[in-house]
Amino acid sequence: MSQAPTNVNSDEGRGAIDKFIRSRMHPDFFNGGPDLYRRGKTAVMFAIIGSVFAVFFTSLNIQFKNPPGAISEGIVAVSGITILMFMNRINDLRVVAHLIGILSTVMLFAASWFAGGIDGAALRFLPIVPIMVLLLGGTRDAWIWFALNAGGVLFMYLADKHGAVLPESFQAKDPVIFQDLASWWKAWHGATPIPSAGFKPEKWRELKMTDSIGGMGLALGLASIFEALKDQALRMVEEKNQELASLFDNMRQAIFTFGPDLKVVGQYSGQ
Repeated sequence: MSQAPTNVNSDEGRGAIDKFIRSRMHPDFFNGGPDLYRRGKTAVMFAIIGSVFAVFFTSLNIQFKNPPGAISEGIVAVSGITILMFMNRINDLRVVAHLIGILSTVMLFAASWFAGGIDGAALRFLPIVPIMVLLLGGTRDAWIWFALNAGGVLFMYLADKHGAVLPESFQAKDPVIFQDLASWWKAWHGATPIPSAGFKPEKWRELKMTDSIGGMGLALGLASIFEALKDQALRMVEEKNQELASLFDNMRQAIFTFGPDLKVVGQYSGQ
């Protein structure tokens, strides 16, 4: 049975995916402690996942003959892959965090803009953006990206409210009619209406806006609490390790041995 490699500077015993991830990491991340090493790997994995999703959204827009959406998502995909290829030259995780935040935000808002506006399904993934920045860059940067994304949601709400024409998309060709949707839900589930059945389109837009911003804030708040508790636990463990190391150092000084001439050999305590 093979054991997991313990030397972070060695690729021996690692799988192909792990080797590729490590090849995209800056050398400084291998010698900066376990936390920096973990965050460096996380940054590369975020870049890989984001690039894959951008390629997926691009192919989806091509399939539904939506050239503007395909072009915008294609630009994000190419940018994500380019960053991934040159990531091993960036030794500042905050820079990586902001680059990933930019690409993720553009990808999600472009997907929503070309596929339903404030009703776009891609807005459900917005909480991922500030959480990714939190894990890589820190709490302050994460809340900055929360504010930027909340502003984007507000802009889409106002654009929809004031009649801004969204680019034609596969969803726009088959718009949602609230009465028909409510009738379908009642026929399937009896008398229980869907949540949107009692809302006018204006109220439904407000609900979608508050739901997107509130969900993003709640997710980031919980993630921030978890990160704070984790950092506190790691500090406590490090302090205990230092205390144990100091204790064992003192114990080694108190232990001594005798040589053949019955004289003390090695280091011993002077107390």
